[in-house]
Amino acid sequence: PATRVADSLLTMGRETVWEVRHSAMLGLKYVLAVRQDLLPQLLLSQGLQTQMSCCQVSLELRHRT
Repeated sequence: PATRVADSLLTMGRETVWEVRHSAMLGLKYVLAVRQDLLPQLLLSQGLQTQMSCCQVSLELRHRT
């Protein structure tokens, strides 16, 4: 169940609406604060790639305004 929550939060992190991305990153922060054992699994699966694309989307949107 915790991995599903983390995966859902990573998916939400790709949204273009900043409030959704922000909420997803906060949620992921709290999930990983409680379940640090999930970090390697998330990084090895889609986590690292997704986080990088989330950061890229955030930077691109920030430069548009």
